[in-house]
Amino acid sequence: MIDKLHKLEVPAALVHWVFNFLCNRPQCVRVGDIKSPVLVSNTGAPPSCVLSKFFYTLYTNGCRSVDPSTQFVRISYGTTMLALFSDFASYQSYLSSVVRFSSWCSNNCLHLNVSKTKEMCIDFRRNRTVFSPIVINGVPVEQIDSFKYLGVMLDENLSFTEHVTAVQKKSQQRLHVLRKFYVDPLLLLRLYRSIIEPLLTYFSICCYPAVSVKNRNRLLKMLNVSAKIIGLSTRKLSEKNRPCNFEESSCCR
Repeated sequence: MIDKLHKLEVPAALVHWVFNFLCNRPQCVRVGDIKSPVLVSNTGAPPSCVLSKFFYTLYTNGCRSVDPSTQFVRISYGTTMLALFSDFASYQSYLSSVVRFSSWCSNNCLHLNVSKTKEMCIDFRRNRTVFSPIVINGVPVEQIDSFKYLGVMLDENLSFTEHVTAVQKKSQQRLHVLRKFYVDPLLLLRLYRSIIEPLLTYFSICCYPAVSVKNRNRLLKMLNVSAKIIGLSTRKLSEKNRPCNFEESSCCR
């Protein structure tokens, strides 16, 4: 980390502060009146520290793809590799990128947890090609049909059916809260915007046009039930639904 900060020409005073912050950190666990022995740590960063995510992003900044068909998407708790291949040569480039990424992790003292690594292939062709699982450090990576990424369930067909099912289930559970209160409709509207509307609109900006009519109707059903409980018409509630107007979006495609 210190070497990377020097290469980025960070001021010496700030580098010295980071060095003192990360080194010789006393840590212990307390449960009630019981306290564990103090352990001095010189590796990693405090998990509950706000700077830990920044340090991770800074530390992994050098992990970049040299192949234009492959790119890395890094977030605070992991890395996603996106690859586009249409022939054998591009597929070989993808495998080479996986090998380079594994080597980079080993050279930078990062442990690549293969058991938590997943691979998903998105193929819209009628005759889909079956690829053998990639192997990292001698362990084959599990191939899956769906994966939850940043709160959205992605499936191999990008139909978002699993995500809509999960949203519908959570919305039905939270509709019970609206039914319990007999208060002013404006208060119910605020409650709806707090606990139900985020579920319906979280993925709407980028994914809603790709959702099938059947799944759109399932989301609209939650909107209709919410409007009935609150005492507003569906159109008025849809107009107040600022992030996404479901009635208009259903006709955009």
